[in-house]
Amino acid sequence: MKRRILSTSIALVAAMQAGAVSSQGMLEEVIVTAQKREQALSDVSLSVTAFTGETMRALNFKEPRDLAGVVANLDMKGTQGDINPAVTIRGIGLNNFNANNNPSVGMYVDEVFLSSAAMMTLSMMDVERVEVLKGPQGTLYGRNASGGAINFISAKPTRELDGFIDTSYGDYDNARIEAAIGGPLGDVMSGRVSVLYDDRGDSFHDNRIGPDFDGITNQSIRGQLQWDTDRLSANLGLSYVDQ
Repeated sequence: MKRRILSTSIALVAAMQAGAVSSQGMLEEVIVTAQKREQALSDVSLSVTAFTGETMRALNFKEPRDLAGVVANLDMKGTQGDINPAVTIRGIGLNNFNANNNPSVGMYVDEVFLSSAAMMTLSMMDVERVEVLKGPQGTLYGRNASGGAINFISAKPTRELDGFIDTSYGDYDNARIEAAIGGPLGDVMSGRVSVLYDDRGDSFHDNRIGPDFDGITNQSIRGQLQWDTDRLSANLGLSYVDQ
């Protein structure tokens, strides 16, 4: 199955700040937007599990399904191989293989709702943080969040030059490269470019008819421009995914 996704998004955003463990071992404040506004994680009156981008890279998270291994009460399993995952939180979710069914756990990328389970196999690229909200979230997130919500927030451009590159190679010629670079482009403008290439050879062989299968190829690129003033911040993003 091959899917191509071309998406654009324009959003007004405020500067965000992600927490981490400092070099002295002290836990710094973690800022989340689980309730549609910036709050310290300790002040949110919800059951929320949050991960920074640095933590996810350290844990080798590559796709949403990897979260199920470390988040209590979260389960993700494929219903047709590696596609159309069934996502449940605290036992509530949609256990159906049809791609045209709406999920009961809402998944959001930069506040955009993924309306089909077929879209939930995205590869995580240059993510600033992930927030897993447990329990019904219909008040703030509307329909399709009766089990909970999972927010993926992309890393935004900053006023300082920064970037990274991660590479890996594994079984079945699995080669993965993830990289990003960003920084200032003027007095009020900043930019960021993120790329991902993930390719794995076939891992199954049919002895009857011969051809191998189960290989994957994911290619993604995202560009962002951010405009910051004392009173307003605006972000324009363009992304392309070939999966």
